[in-house]
Amino acid sequence: AYELAKKMELKKVLILTFKPAVESAWAEDLQTHVDFEGWQFISNKDASLNQKSIDTQYQEADKNKPIVVFGSFQDLLGTNENGGIKAKNEFIHTTTWDLVIFDEYHYGAWREKATNLFEKVDEEENSDFDYEKYKNSEADNAYNETFLPISTDYYLFLSGTPFKALNSGEFIEEQIFSWTYTDEQKAKKEWQGKNNPYKALPRMVMMTYKIPDSISQIAMQGEFNEFDLNVILKIITEVLSELNFKLNTQKTSITNDIITNSIKKDKANILVNNYIVLNNIQKSLFNIRNFSLIYPNSGSLLKLLTEMFEQQIKPLKKKPKNVEQIVSILVDIMYRNPKTYNLCVLILSVIFSFLGKTTINKYINLISKKFKNLPNTDYIDVWLQRLTITNNIEKKYSCTLCQKIYSEVEIWNSDWLNFKINESLIINNEIIKSISPIIQEEEVNPFVYQ
Repeated sequence: AYELAKKMELKKVLILTFKPAVESAWAEDLQTHVDFEGWQFISNKDASLNQKSIDTQYQEADKNKPIVVFGSFQDLLGTNENGGIKAKNEFIHTTTWDLVIFDEYHYGAWREKATNLFEKVDEEENSDFDYEKYKNSEADNAYNETFLPISTDYYLFLSGTPFKALNSGEFIEEQIFSWTYTDEQKAKKEWQGKNNPYKALPRMVMMTYKIPDSISQIAMQGEFNEFDLNVILKIITEVLSELNFKLNTQKTSITNDIITNSIKKDKANILVNNYIVLNNIQKSLFNIRNFSLIYPNSGSLLKLLTEMFEQQIKPLKKKPKNVEQIVSILVDIMYRNPKTYNLCVLILSVIFSFLGKTTINKYINLISKKFKNLPNTDYIDVWLQRLTITNNIEKKYSCTLCQKIYSEVEIWNSDWLNFKINESLIINNEIIKSISPIIQEEEVNPFVYQ
């Protein structure tokens, strides 16, 4: 934009935006680039630093040199105590600018207060003009420069995502200049000589859809091109969902090595590495914990925990060595991987079966304390209560469902219904009395990775 202003020999440039955070980028580009030496940048931020109002700075600026004034619509939308234009902003409206730039154009959605910026319609000359209808018929992110009480010779609209404005037909083709990722890649490839400014850009692979000619002809028959990629993707998604597949940019990639890349990285990892250490629960859990740091909440993590339970925990006949370390590693895995709560608690229940009530309560209290500051802890509370319910049914938990075990707390507010929900049926005390301190596999099996 600055290069365009320089080429057109424009001296008074006003930049307006709905996103004030871009000011530093505009200021830095102007003040540090050798092409714009002598250009002057004026804004409320600079005015504050110089202890001068923005209009004073503009009045004192050298009018023989280019001047760039940066302002936000938030500031221009603000009014004085009488509802008029702020005194410091009056010069913006009284100056005839060479160029007005609307930056981050897509942020400028129509707002009720924004009409304060626009000129009022002459009711006598425009008696049939419906302002609200016109405003609403514009693109929902459009400014209309004819309503701005600001005089200028040229307007420049800038946006990285101008799709709605373009689709609305707000600009004709001759008014649009676009510079896309494809243009950058082309410029990078075709650059001659040294100091290629595009050299650092990563290689880009563009994926396209081949539309059959029969469909293309239908889309092109009307006055406008009716092809809509969103509709195409919607149909593809619906077809894939019937096959239990879904589009996922994080899981979709291009490769020439079908054998290696047909397997998820976490699955490939456990195929070539042995994480279960024979007769050593602590080392096995340590290895699994390190795996979880690389592949958190993965199916392979659940599979490793299941294998370790089957091979090393389920056959236990006595208290294992290093119980404190084992519990610590298990809790750390749980803390980082919510999907493992059920399996880790299953393992803990077996280990706790070899411990006394006092020791169990000590561990439960420490675990609860560790999870206390995490959001949405109801799920872990339910599983921890399953651990303690046989030897301490009165153990307090923050989860309302857990509290139902030992109190008359109401889970659901049914006052708005014409009947009362009988919540007493939720808790079956006979089953509670009969359950084993060791969690049974059938309690966890519906969630276990197979």
